[in-house]
Amino acid sequence: MTALSVSPHERGRIRVFAADLDETAFNRIKNPKTDMPPTGAAIGALVGLEWLNPDHAEIFPVEDLEELGLANYLIDGAGVAPKDVTPLRRQLDAVEGYVLVLYSRAFDGQATALKLSRQLSLIATLTEDTPDITFAPLPTASAKGIVASQAPTPKVANPHMILLWVVCALPLLALMIGALVWGLS
Repeated sequence: MTALSVSPHERGRIRVFAADLDETAFNRIKNPKTDMPPTGAAIGALVGLEWLNPDHAEIFPVEDLEELGLANYLIDGAGVAPKDVTPLRRQLDAVEGYVLVLYSRAFDGQATALKLSRQLSLIATLTEDTPDITFAPLPTASAKGIVASQAPTPKVANPHMILLWVVCALPLLALMIGALVWGLS
């Protein structure tokens, strides 16, 4: 078994493995029956884990890529920079059978040690190409100026105080009406 480490909160790393699987094993992983481990557990077992997030792991036959090839798939589909793939192109395009592509998010930000099963061999560890972020000033005049402070929110009356005023005012109102009626009679 080969061991690889995943650092905590790792981002943007892509690990590519050749998977020595037959069609039956592939189908058990990709389309598990109810009595079989789910995909996340099956792929996790290949790398020595109980579970990994299957939404960020891909396992497929390389022949599904047809003319695209694994190298171009990693560039176009996984967002790896062409300059990172070029030195590995021959090696990547020579892979036959099944391939497992694991993205950093498959480990849910946890540090872990991968203990590869005999069915996997690491082909490459690549990095997603992230463009540099620049913050240019906004082009319109309305984007300039100062942000006014937020107007104070109007004070909302406490409903309990309103009820207290009503309870106190009702006896006074009853006395005034009683005095008015007594005075007219």
